Amino acid sequence: MKNLYIIVMALVAGFIGGVLSAWFIRPQVPATPLSAVRAHEFDLVDEEGHAVSFWGFNTYNRAELVFGSHWSDAPEKSRAHLDAALRQDENQMLAIGAGGDFPFLDFRAADGKPRISLFVEQWGKPALMMSDETAARVVLGIKHTDTHARTDNNWALEFGHDSASIGMGTVVENGQQYVQGEFSVNRNKEKYP
Repeated sequence: MKNLYIIVMALVAGFIGGVLSAWFIRPQVPATPLSAVRAHEFDLVDEEGHAVSFWGFNTYNRAELVFGSHWSDAPEKSRAHLDAALRQDENQMLAIGAGGDFPFLDFRAADGKPRISLFVEQWGKPALMMSDETAARVVLGIKHTDTHARTDNNWALEFGHDSASIGMGTVVENGQQYVQGEFSVNRNKEKYP
């Protein structure tokens, strides 16, 4: 009977201790959630503490969200500079952001050279550029005049350095503006790359 009394008293004391500790030692949770978190930049780091993603301002003061995970095979001496390297375009595999007056989306290969760029230029016209390791090969967007004016409105799909183009352009006849199709092929050979 004495053992039963000790067990019951231990259970009651444990219950009372649990209730009191829950009442007096509560986690400090704010009564209302934060309305905003403000910071200059954010880094996502791997298991070793190296940044693999960055959200902030790059070396050209453009706000962007970037990823650069191709550094997993980098030698240790260069891995020491990875955190700062994410701010440089050539070290970013994917960048989404706003530079100056236009938004952009850039994809780069492991060699740091751009492969796909999608952006809205300064006059509000979109462009898509695809490149290989040497240069831009396909461009879809506005075909600018030599002076790059806001009034440029000739659209084209261009291949290589004036190798081929298909699109539409505007012409003015007797005070009226018309749209007409355009197609051109340059049969001259160019050394690659």
